[in-house]
Amino acid sequence: SLHGVLNSITILDLANARAKHATWLGGVLPHLTPPGNGPALCLRGLSSPILLQCALPPLPAAPSAPLLPRPQPLDFQVDESTRVVSITGPNTGGKTATLKNIGLAVVMAKAGLFLPAQSGARLAWFDKVLVDIGDSQSLE
Repeated sequence: SLHGVLNSITILDLANARAKHATWLGGVLPHLTPPGNGPALCLRGLSSPILLQCALPPLPAAPSAPLLPRPQPLDFQVDESTRVVSITGPNTGGKTATLKNIGLAVVMAKAGLFLPAQSGARLAWFDKVLVDIGDSQSLE
């Protein structure tokens, strides 16, 4: 049926778009772990995709020499037994950028996207990603 063909084309188009995005970003496939199987988060060399897009050529071009310096990546690990994480530091210390970057990485992984990180990225499957929108801070 026409509906079935359209559905198949949509699935293939989405897979193609994800592959092009992964190549452009230099992304890695994150390993999603069920509860009880290792760290809740293990992200090494995670770059903010929002900041990284300023250093890369526009899509659909393949990665080449960066247009601007690449953003400083972060390493973040939270063991499964950890219940609370407190990030402290001075103003403009990167706390908000770190939290937004981790939240975006979790949502990207849930959407089936590759992450701009080093290989070995591991994330637990989070049932919810809660966001408090309303502060005036922006990464753009």
